[in-house]
Parts: sequence; structure tokens; C-alpha cells
Amino acid sequence: MLFSAGLIGLLLPLAAATIDGQVHQLHARQAIPSSPSGSNSTSNVTITPTQTVLTGDGANVTVQGVTIDSLNVTRYLGIPFAQPPVDDLRFAPPQAVSYNASTTINATVNGPACPQPPSTRYGNTSEDCLHLNVYTPSARALTALNQTATILAGNNTNLTSAYEDGLPVMVWIYGGGFTSGSTLPYDGSAIIAQSIASYSPVILVTLNYRVGIWGWPGGAEAAAAGASMLGLQDQLLALKWVRQNIQSFGGDPEKVTVFGESAGAISIGLHLINPELVAASNSSSASNATLPAGNSTTSAVNATGPQPVSVDTPLFHAAILQSGSPSSYPLSNSSVSRQAFYDGVVQLAGCGNSTEGSFECLRQVNQSVLLNASNTVLAQNPYAGHPGPSIDGRLVTGSPTELIAEGAYVHIPTIAGDVLDEGTIFVPPTISNETAFQGFVEAAFESSASIGVNQTVLDSITEYYTNGTGSPFRAPANETFGRSPYYKYIAAAFGDVIFQAPRRYLQTQITEQNGTTWSYLFTQNLNASSPTGVAHGSDVPYTFGAPSASPATYGAPAVQFSRQMVAYWINFATALNPNGNAASPVSQIVKRSLNLTDWPAYGVNGTVDMLQLEAANLTVIQDDYREEAISYILSIPEALGQ
Repeated sequence: MLFSAGLIGLLLPLAAATIDGQVHQLHARQAIPSSPSGSNSTSNVTITPTQTVLTGDGANVTVQGVTIDSLNVTRYLGIPFAQPPVDDLRFAPPQAVSYNASTTINATVNGPACPQPPSTRYGNTSEDCLHLNVYTPSARALTALNQTATILAGNNTNLTSAYEDGLPVMVWIYGGGFTSGSTLPYDGSAIIAQSIASYSPVILVTLNYRVGIWGWPGGAEAAAAGASMLGLQDQLLALKWVRQNIQSFGGDPEKVTVFGESAGAISIGLHLINPELVAASNSSSASNATLPAGNSTTSAVNATGPQPVSVDTPLFHAAILQSGSPSSYPLSNSSVSRQAFYDGVVQLAGCGNSTEGSFECLRQVNQSVLLNASNTVLAQNPYAGHPGPSIDGRLVTGSPTELIAEGAYVHIPTIAGDVLDEGTIFVPPTISNETAFQGFVEAAFESSASIGVNQTVLDSITEYYTNGTGSPFRAPANETFGRSPYYKYIAAAFGDVIFQAPRRYLQTQITEQNGTTWSYLFTQNLNASSPTGVAHGSDVPYTFGAPSASPATYGAPAVQFSRQMVAYWINFATALNPNGNAASPVSQIVKRSLNLTDWPAYGVNGTVDMLQLEAANLTVIQDDYREEAISYILSIPEALGQ
């Protein structure tokens, strides 16, 4: 082989130890001083030099972060990207923050999560939650990479010239069913460390957005105030912040890859059909973009109040959708599908007879009262009508399925995939008969109050999914984990209706419209005896390198597998191809050293190749499992919100 193992040794010393054993310091979330001073040679935590952020209005502000020496990673945590959405800005579109140039932002600790049910996973909560985190290679790492690049190139080429416009940027949008989530569980340090080790440095951003009733109030009252899609607007404003400021952290605003899981992936799918982003991405002329007319009655804008987030430039050039597609979430007019939720909260919060109107009354209700009211309503019907996106006539102008078929979406390279057993964690373990099965299917198909699902559809779905073994798909046919077989049947049906079918539809449309997309099926199972199998969300720890932090828990094969998965994601962010840059010798060395299977694009030459992601089993398979059942689902208008 032309390049020896010695060259691999030249590339990897900066972070080899990091990936093998040091990430645990970050995942354990050791305390970082809130007001540190100076450097301590005996500590792995040092203060980075202040970082200047050039804001859109021309003001300069300094941001103080921390560098983890053992990881060669610098972290800037809890940077506000919007004004606090409190008082009059509760239930209002996010407003860009105006930084005080005389103040240094202390970006050494995570900001709070947005209001949601208490959880140690997400930390403290506050309505003042619109913050983001930026993870970058340390200055020392970049200097070393420059030196290595010069040696490898054998000429004057170095990292500075290779990335003269900045490093590629990855932006993570978390899931949580639109009712929970925060940046806290998603430490980007392991991804940055591996990007350094593989000589493909990237910058990673994680962002908060409002969840539950704070982000998706629902109902006609919220729609009339232009407030039905606040969570999606929060994400847009954060992406605009990245566009304006990431160069100050060494990133390239033209090379942003968004990635997210579950509600995060669905959000990305909805950004893909945002008409303003579609127009902005049209390379020939924004005015020539084919856009639907929309529904002006549900996109009211208060001309004198806080204005909605608008977009006139592309905000990302690639996307990874993990367990979520534009059609995964049942969408309709907010005043139809979310009205019952809104009305229930109004009554429990004591705003039913308010003289100033229920919406204004909710704006003034104590946070804990509002949270308790929302939680109570959700508990009464957790599978229908809860907070989430809707067709608002502005950000989402119609059925995602139809918009994608019309080509009215942002045409960029994508990766999309699902885990093996998407439906298991959503199914009540008490489901025990066909009546309960059909009731659950009907709730899963909900797209609007006016459509409903007819009995013929229910009977057909029942026939398709009660004749198989059900999910978990790798469990023996006679293994029901002490539950009724209908648990496995509905888990299979729910996973296909909400995740597998919409993903297959999206990627088929992309390829038929001459786009490029890669598909995967995640089958890595940490606990083979679990009734949830390879459950929804199982892929996320591997995406963020968690097995390296807990090798005793995951095992050596899983540690290696996580590195492989992270490598595919980094390759996509840097080369717009999960296989890396075919013209780069270094990229190909890393590919061979990690034993990465070549990942074919979806739909090439009539094949529907997808990569099975599993430890010691990276295998190309066909996206034709449960083909007859999923094809039937795709033939039902209700299934895709048409």
C-alpha cells in the first residue's frame, strides 16, 4: 500500500487518546468554572483567548469559552441568539438579540432548557432559553493540522488555503416530540475530536428552540397572531445567527450541514419546503421559484408587533434526517388539529372567561401554571392533537407530500434513514386486541379533522400487519415479552406509517427529480432482550460518540462502530458524500483505516441501495423490506397528509 501505517500515526496523534478514553470527562459533565481566570498547566480545562463575534449590525462583542486540552476542543456554551422570549415576547416570533459591545459573553456553561416537564436529562428550565453552543477545534489542533498538511502536500498547500473560507459547519436540531428537548445531552466534543483525528476538521453547533405550548400554541387564536410555528422560527433565527457569525469562530457560512433526529429531522424536512428558503436556494433567480400560494388566513402578521423570522439567503447546503421526514408528522390547519389542545390549556390555566382574550391571558399566566395545564391536557390524549407544526400558510404552505412531488423544496444532498424498530416506544404495552389496534392506527393516520380514516383502510392495515411477526423485527415470532402479539403488530405498523413510508417516499422523489440522497437502516442493538428492540433514538448516542465515553457499557465493537458512523457524518459535512473525497488520499486512508463500507447513493441505476448500520456489519441492503405493506401505506392520502 502506498501509504503506510506510519502516515496514519502522523494523522491521528492529536485525538487518538481522546477517542479511546478521554471523552468521558465531557459526558460526565465535569463542572467548569463560571468565572475562570488564566491557564492551569495541571488541568485539562483552560480558558481560550476571547473570541470576537461580528454581529449583523456592525457591533463587536467578545465571547469567552473554554478549551479542553485533552480533546483539543474549544467550547462556547449558552450564547444567546435571540432576545429572551418572556413577557410581551412570550408566544411571539423570536427577535434577534442586540449584543452590548461593552460586555463579554460568558460562554463557559450551558444555558437552560426551554420550559418542559422536569427532567435530569435536560437540566434546569427557563423561558429565557434561546441559546446555542459552538464547538470548534482548538487553536493548538489547527496549528498541528496545518503543519501535518504541509508535510502531506509536499508543497505550499496548508490547512489555511484548503479552508480559506472557514471550516465546514454541522448544526444539530434535537428531537423530543416537539414537547421536550434541549442541547444539554448533545455534547459535540467527540465529533470535533474525531474530525481532527481524521484530518477533516469541522465546527458543530447545537441550538435550543421552544417546545410544547411555548413553541407550538395551536388553535385559531395562535394562528391569528402568527404564533403557531414559533419553534420552527426559533430554529430559523438560530440558523441565521450561524450564517452571520460562524466565520468569527472559524466556520464557513456557505458550508452548513443541518442534522437532527425525530422532531429535529421533521423540522429539517419542513425547512426544506419553506418557500423563502426554496426561493433563496434557487440558483438562477429567486423570483422564478415555483411556490404554492399558501393560506393567508392562517399566517397573520402583526405589523406593529414582533415580526416573524424572514429568510433571503440559503442557510444550509446539505441535510441529514435521522428518523424523520417532512411527512412524518400529521399536518393541517392549526385551528383545526390543535384547537382541542389549546382550548383545554385555556380552561385549566383559568383563561376561559378572560375579558382580554384567552391568548393574551395565557401570555400572562405563571410558567408553572401553564406547564401544569399543558401536561394535564397532553396526558388525556398523548397521541393526537398535541403541540407541533401545522400548515400555517407561511413556513408550511400546504401538504409536504404534494410540495415535494411538485419539486417545491430545497434541492440539496441529503442522508435519510431510520432505525429498525421505530414504533416500539410509542405503543402502549396494554394494547391487546384488534379494536385497540385499529384505534391506534387511526390516531397515527390523523392528518386533519375533515379527512378521517375509513374502515376499509383500517381493515387493510390490520390484514397487512397482523399476519407478520411484528416489531421488534429480530425477536422470535413467538416472543411477545409478556405482552399481547398486538403490541408487536401495532409497533410495526406505527413505525412504517410515521417513519419508514415517509422516508421512502422522500428519497424516491429526490432521486426521481435527479437529486442525490443516501439511505440507511440502523440495526445496532445494545440490549437484544428488550421489548423495544432497536428503538427510536437508538442511533443518537452513536452519532455523538457516546460508546467511546463508556466502552465497558457498549463494548469494543460498538466503540469502533460509533467511530465509523461519525466518520460517515463528517465525510458528508466536508465532502457532501458519506464516502469522503475520492480525490483526497488522506480521506481514503481514513476510510480504509476505519474499514468503511462504500455507501452507494439511493436510486442509482434503478436500485434502492441503503447501508445497514451495525457493528461489524456495515452491509449494503435494499430498501424493499415490507414492500407490499409500505406501498399500500403510500397509496393512502391520509398516510402522507394529503
